[in-house]
Amino acid sequence: MSKKGRAKFEATGSSGLVRLTAASFALNSGKWVNVVPTDGLFDAKAESFRFQSESLQPGSYVLVFRVRDGRGEHGHRRRRVHGQARLAAVL
Repeated sequence: MSKKGRAKFEATGSSGLVRLTAASFALNSGKWVNVVPTDGLFDAKAESFRFQSESLQPGSYVLVFRVRDGRGEHGHRRRRVHGQARLAAVL
C-alpha cells in the first residue's frame, strides 16, 4: 500500500475477437469503479490498466477486475490482495 493507504493495481484484459469497450473493479463486493486503459483509449483487443483504490485500512481485501468487449461479453478475475496486485481478465 502507498503512504496514503491507497492500494495500487495493474491488470490486463483481452478479447479474442473484438476490442474491449469497458473495464471496472470492486473491492470486497463494493461499488464498481470504472477504469480506462493506460493509453487512455479502448481501441484494441488487449489493454493494460493501472488504478488505485480509495484509502484503505491495513488488511486483506478481495479485488474483482472485469472487462467487457464490443459483443457485450464479460470476463473477470478475482484475487485476495494485501496492497498491490497484478491480474488478467480474458474473454
